Amino acid sequence: MRFLRYGIEFERLGAEHLEMVRQWRNQEAVRLRMRYREVISAQSQSNWFNNLHIHNDWYFVAHRRKLPFGLFHIKEVNWETRCGEAGGFVGSPKWIGGIEAGMAILGLMDFAFFTLGLDFLEAVYHREYR
Repeated sequence: MRFLRYGIEFERLGAEHLEMVRQWRNQEAVRLRMRYREVISAQSQSNWFNNLHIHNDWYFVAHRRKLPFGLFHIKEVNWETRCGEAGGFVGSPKWIGGIEAGMAILGLMDFAFFTLGLDFLEAVYHREYR
């Protein structure tokens, strides 16, 4: 699945992206801002991916000008309350500080509200990074 919003192309996370995303995620600048702060092995990344629920966990690799720069998601969708948890990170250091992440977040919100039909999104952040 792919969609385009605000100049950002979203491609649903697939097995072919796992090593790139794992490398991004294991960077100290990214890892230390996550709930789970341990270095992720290829096997644990694969296990995590294989346990995603196809209708409740929506992970997308974001691209700008055909270059992947981050992972953005709506996960653990509760269809009774029409709510999910949104989040993401920029994995490629050259994109940090640009407008692309903001545009990706807006595009993801459009997907959540207009495509999935959710009513609410939640996000969790560490206190030290508010």
